[in-house]
Amino acid sequence: MFGAIRPSQSIATRLVLSAIACSLAVLIVSGFILSDIYRRTTQEAFDQRLDAYLRSLVADLSAPPDEQREPGQLGEPQFDLPNSGWYWQITRLDTQKPEIRTSRSLFAQELPRLSEIGAPAGLGGTRRASLPGPENQPIRVLEREIEVEDSAVYLVQVAATTDIVEYDVAQFIRALVVTFGILALALAATTFLQVRFGLRPLRRLQEEVASIRRGDSEKIGGRFSDDLAPLAGELNLLIGSNREILDRARTQVGNLAHALKTPLSVIMNEARAETSPLADKVSEQAAIMRDQVTWYLDRARAAARSGVIGSVTDVAPVLAAMERTFEKIYAERDIEITCDVEPEIGRAHV
Repeated sequence: MFGAIRPSQSIATRLVLSAIACSLAVLIVSGFILSDIYRRTTQEAFDQRLDAYLRSLVADLSAPPDEQREPGQLGEPQFDLPNSGWYWQITRLDTQKPEIRTSRSLFAQELPRLSEIGAPAGLGGTRRASLPGPENQPIRVLEREIEVEDSAVYLVQVAATTDIVEYDVAQFIRALVVTFGILALALAATTFLQVRFGLRPLRRLQEEVASIRRGDSEKIGGRFSDDLAPLAGELNLLIGSNREILDRARTQVGNLAHALKTPLSVIMNEARAETSPLADKVSEQAAIMRDQVTWYLDRARAAARSGVIGSVTDVAPVLAAMERTFEKIYAERDIEITCDVEPEIGRAHV
C-alpha cells in the first residue's frame, strides 16, 4: 500500500493510507499470532481430556483385584458408537500372543502403536502423536505402557478425532476475521476523522493566505497551534517584506515617470517647431512614450492607493461592458459577439 502513495497526493491522503496500511499489517500479524495461540491452547485442552481418559483406564487396570472393574467405563457414549472417532485400546504385552481389548467404536480395528513409529515418550512415559486412524480419520493418540502388581504389562491407548479441534479453531478464525474486519473499518474511520481534525489548522492557514491574496486582509490573523504559529509569523514577515519591496518599486516607477515627463515635453515642443519628417517622427514617438509613462504612473498611483499586494476584479461585468461597446462600434458590420465566463474565473486577481 505504501507503493500506491504518490508524491502528488495530499498530506491527509498520505496519512490515512499509511495509517490504514500499518493497521492492516498489525491486525494480520495479530490474527496469525492469536489463531496460533488458540490452536495450541485448544490442542493442549484436548490432550488433557484424552489424558484424563487414559489415567482412568490405567487406574482400572492398576486397582487391587477386589476393587477392579471392567475397563472402558469412561462415561463417554462416543466410545460405544462404531467409527465415532473416539477409541480406547488395551493390549497385554507380556503374553506370547498379545491380548487386545478395545472399545466398541473401533469395530474390529486396531490403533497403531506410537512406539513403533518413533513417537517420543513424554512426562510419565506418555506418548502423543497425530496420525490417520480408522477410516483414515485424523486422530490424536495417547498411549502409556504400565506394569501392574501381577507383573502383567499393558499398553493403554486412547484416541479421538481431531475434527473437533479443527472445527473449534475454524470457528475461532471466522469470529476473529469478522471482529478484526469491523475493527479495521473502525480504525479507518477514526483515522480519517483524526486526520481531518488534526489538519484543520492548516486549512485555516490556507484560508488566511488566500484572503491576503484576494486583498481582503493584509496579514495572517488569529491564533494557531504551537507548531504552526512560527510558520504564520514567518509568512507575515515575508508578506510585509514583499509589500515594502513593492512600495519601493512603485515609488521608483513614479519618480522615473515624473523624471521623464519634463524631458519628453521639451522634446515634443521642439519637434513641433520643426516641419521635417524627422521632427514628425520624433514628435510621434515622444507622444507614445508620454502616454506610456502616464499610464504606468497612473497604475502606480492606483496600486499605492489600494494598499494591498493585489486586487480582485469582477471579470464578467467588464467583459459584458466590452461586449456592448464592440456591438455598438461594429453594428453596421453585422458581427456577433458572445461573452461566456466560467464561474471559477468570474473574479480574477490582478
